[in-house]
Amino acid sequence: MYFSALAHPDTSSHLRHLFDVPALSGDRTGAPTLLLPIDASIASEHAVDYVARNLAGTAGRVHVLNVQQSDIDDPELLHAMPALAAAQRKAGQRLTCKAALRLAAARIQHRSRVAFGHVAETIVREAEEQRCSLIVMGTRARHQAMELLAGSIPRRVIRMTPVPVLLVRHQPGRQG
Repeated sequence: MYFSALAHPDTSSHLRHLFDVPALSGDRTGAPTLLLPIDASIASEHAVDYVARNLAGTAGRVHVLNVQQSDIDDPELLHAMPALAAAQRKAGQRLTCKAALRLAAARIQHRSRVAFGHVAETIVREAEEQRCSLIVMGTRARHQAMELLAGSIPRRVIRMTPVPVLLVRHQPGRQG
């Protein structure tokens, strides 16, 4: 099954209804698991808020993921890799902790992880390994031509994964 949907923060579309769809099988316990990849963007914060508002009161579980990309090819920087990896892990943990606090306040069962690798590929692999029923990602409102030229992580994830993807659009200057 493959689909992608776009959720706007002020629409009446509720995440809880997606978890009533029989095709979203869930993990070994039968409870649906949602993958929520986050970064330091406002769009990710809006996705966390969207999940917290709409998944509260359901049996769904959330797996929060932050992917730190490390494509260092500079030989002079290779000696600093352990320190850089530690700094990246700490930055990722701050982000996942913030999301975890928001989900805990909404009484949503969750776990979090910081991973290293190419962002889109790592998200897809994590969704499959964790047997996620749905991937929810924040995205910025951009002109479609810019999106096609620049590409985006959400677009790459949608193309690569068999797991349904729900994009939560953040429009700068709007509340919600």
